[in-house]
Amino acid sequence: MNLPQRTTVSAPSRSPSSALSPSLRRVPGLAFVAVVLALPGVTAQAQGASAPTASESTAPALPRELGKPEDDLSLDVTTYEVDGLAEASRETLAALTAPYTGKGRTYEDLVNATTAVTRYMQSELGYYVGFAYLPEQSPQGGVIRLQALEGRLARVDVRWPEGPLPVQRSVVERYLATLQPGAILRVNEVERVALLVNDLQGISARFEIEAGAEPGTAVLVVTPRAEQRVRGRVDLDTLGSRYTGLVRLSGQLTVASPLGWGDALSVNLLASHNGGVVQGGIAYAAPVGTQGLKLGAALSKIEYQIDKDAYPTDLDGHAVAGSVYALYPFVRSRNVNVFGLGSLEHKRFTDDQSGVSYSRKHSDDLQIGVIGDFRDSLGGGAINTFESHWLHGRISFDTDSLPAGYKRNYDKLTLGYSRLQNVVSNRLQFYARYKGQISGTNLDITERFAVGGPLSVRAFAPGVASADTGHVVTAELRLLPPETWFGRFSREFVFSAFYDWGQAKFSHDPDLRPVGLENTATLSAYGLGVVWERPSDISLRMHLAWRGAGDQWVDSRERQQPRVNAVLSKSF
Repeated sequence: MNLPQRTTVSAPSRSPSSALSPSLRRVPGLAFVAVVLALPGVTAQAQGASAPTASESTAPALPRELGKPEDDLSLDVTTYEVDGLAEASRETLAALTAPYTGKGRTYEDLVNATTAVTRYMQSELGYYVGFAYLPEQSPQGGVIRLQALEGRLARVDVRWPEGPLPVQRSVVERYLATLQPGAILRVNEVERVALLVNDLQGISARFEIEAGAEPGTAVLVVTPRAEQRVRGRVDLDTLGSRYTGLVRLSGQLTVASPLGWGDALSVNLLASHNGGVVQGGIAYAAPVGTQGLKLGAALSKIEYQIDKDAYPTDLDGHAVAGSVYALYPFVRSRNVNVFGLGSLEHKRFTDDQSGVSYSRKHSDDLQIGVIGDFRDSLGGGAINTFESHWLHGRISFDTDSLPAGYKRNYDKLTLGYSRLQNVVSNRLQFYARYKGQISGTNLDITERFAVGGPLSVRAFAPGVASADTGHVVTAELRLLPPETWFGRFSREFVFSAFYDWGQAKFSHDPDLRPVGLENTATLSAYGLGVVWERPSDISLRMHLAWRGAGDQWVDSRERQQPRVNAVLSKSF
């Protein structure tokens, strides 16, 4: 039987290649790539595989596969017996193959029973390369025997390129060592290792399956290659505040694997057009161990000065923040990812007026959370993201006294969820998002949730309706234009129409709200958007947003409509 020699296991952000193999090997429609195992009666040497090692040549002989008979086949089938599948119960296998029992069964019925077992092995047991086949036999008493090959790992071959790579070879091999020769190749285990290796900064790795020397075995071939060592991006946007500068220029530079561990060092800088805001930061993260744990640290500083011409308050100040964090992938796969996050952060704030300090404070935060994404097939398929973070903090003022109604210790919960739903394949999508914050006490202004802004209710300036507790909901219809509109450039565009809604509860304790001021606010906006993007090159994102509810919360100098939020980015 002529089998394909190699197929590719997909890596992160890459579409899996799909080579169609005989129905006895992989079941069409499953979310796995086609793979190859050596079959009884087809020698590995004939397929070009390497000679067997001592550990690969001890397997007992298996029955040959039964080919399709030249004449029509009709026989009575009472039951199917499956050999070589220890993890499945007899009752389960009997239920799977029951539709193909009875009188006058054909060869196609036997093949369909085999396919049902293969589907079960792959989708339910998670065998990455396992399958069942129909062996040569002389049926007795209506019993048809099927043979299962679980698909065990013979070995892992690393095909390291001749030139140097940013990541040390020993680092990659430590990840691959978690796949043990002789063990069943399982989808979740192979995908996890493949994705974790590709998470290493500075390389990408191609994972392939080749037939092993013995029936039912496979060789995992890993081919790393170097990626761009230094990456950067420059952004020009209109997402700033009129208080400190509407137009901003920012840049980020990332060095991949500076120590050869798959680590990353990044620096960033942002400044508004009038110098009202200058912000800079540096961050470093490194993988630890072989299960995807990352430890990181970051340091940032921001200086601000209120526009004296528009707002003659003579206010300025600065803030410094330092943090350490840990990120661990509890689940890492193509269709589901769940990460746990923990961090400690120290922040210091200084506000001055006319050159004299009037407010100095610092806070310490402990945060734990979970973030992730998953795909589903509901309604044509969708991509979902989710996050939840609990933060406990303590704030202190240099005057050693707190404003009335505030506590030194505070807690808050932040939540987020989004869904990108396929409506018409490759043409129309629906995007929905929720994000919010729930506070357990009155919060300092530095910990509040902004309901208005370019990433919230988009028709309002950044910081509008900043509150202890807030919620924002977005609904957006996205159009992927047909090729007849812009030719081959159509794939670079996405057009959208959106509606944003938000609600703010300014003070957790309403009694502390100044007399005459409402403690809640509702904002809404609607608008149009366009995204033009050439991956890894240049992009433009722009939204035009009109206010619905919430006019009373808008500064009289910012009432013009629509509000334009635009970001022009260049990557290098």
